[in-house]
Amino acid sequence: MRDMLISDTCVILDFCVINQLALLRRLDLRIVIPEDLLVDELSDWEKSIRSLGFALDSLSGNEMQKFFLPLMSQYQNSGLSYYDVLVLTLAKVRRTTLLTGDLRLRKAAVEQQVSLKGTIFLLEQLVIQKVLSVEASLELLEKMQKAGSRLPWSLAREMVLKAAKNNKA
Repeated sequence: MRDMLISDTCVILDFCVINQLALLRRLDLRIVIPEDLLVDELSDWEKSIRSLGFALDSLSGNEMQKFFLPLMSQYQNSGLSYYDVLVLTLAKVRRTTLLTGDLRLRKAAVEQQVSLKGTIFLLEQLVIQKVLSVEASLELLEKMQKAGSRLPWSLAREMVLKAAKNNKA
């Protein structure tokens, strides 16, 4: 069974802005996007995301009452948005990994004991799963930087190179 990851906006946007979202569908991962987030925050890419067949998910009314509202109350003054708490809740309730690069959301996920990954992990996976060469993955990283993505660039490059080296061993 493919590992499921719940994604927030920033990770998806890192690939959307360089027109490489389709690469994520080639990974042996099940990347899930919350339906509300898709419609409200990713509306410019909604058609592409739907046509590529990304999994969508939403909380039931019961899950909203039991899990989302308490977390929303807990984080109301933390700077987390409705959508941040939504993806956090989905990852927690589904007992899966949260894909995010947002520092506040990452902090909340650690507090909630939700496992975390981000764009760098996906770039590594593109190399490890032989979807892209290390050179092509580094080119994507460069394109993301030019497009304004906010990643720790030297660490990202180091991690992609390390993934390639470990994959050859």
